[in-house]
Amino acid sequence: MIRRTAEEMAFFFVKRGVIEKEDKDVYIYGSELLISEIICTLLVIGISLCTGEFIETLIYLFSYMSIRVYAGGYHASSYSNCITIFNLCYVGVMYVMKIIQLLGLLKILELITFGAIMIIWKLAPVEDLRKPLDEEERYIYRKKARKKVLLLFLFAIIVTRIFPTLKDKVYYGLIAICEIALLLLVGYIKNRRLIY
Repeated sequence: MIRRTAEEMAFFFVKRGVIEKEDKDVYIYGSELLISEIICTLLVIGISLCTGEFIETLIYLFSYMSIRVYAGGYHASSYSNCITIFNLCYVGVMYVMKIIQLLGLLKILELITFGAIMIIWKLAPVEDLRKPLDEEERYIYRKKARKKVLLLFLFAIIVTRIFPTLKDKVYYGLIAICEIALLLLVGYIKNRRLIY
């Protein structure tokens, strides 16, 4: 479905003279990514509206997307697997966050997040072997991933020290950092197995 829609979009743009025929494959790939991201985001927002966690989800999505795009990590083998895994991870993260809140473990989450930052600092970017990065891209992505994860962590800590009542919401950004670190580890291990 995603592939067919992306192809139809690309053919439409070629017909209209918006893109060149030889660039069609690049636009198909980009359209596939865009459609997949839109589906993932809409499903997660739909779930958040049903569970009453819309603001928390926006914080989670902003944190996740702003870091993950540069950090890389595990990539599913198909768009349907990606959508399924992302949504299952989202539901799992929301569930874990509720447990953390109920048990009063937000300080522990800060410590775990610090460890996650160390993982991101060391491993990012973890590239998909199907789309390798050159040395300059690796340098730029590493720098951006490190900067974004540190800024997000510091922002969360500062905001919650000034406004302690926001902890339950702002810390959804921290759990996103932890999830990204886990995805980096899984992607790193997957890449090592494929190489050796």
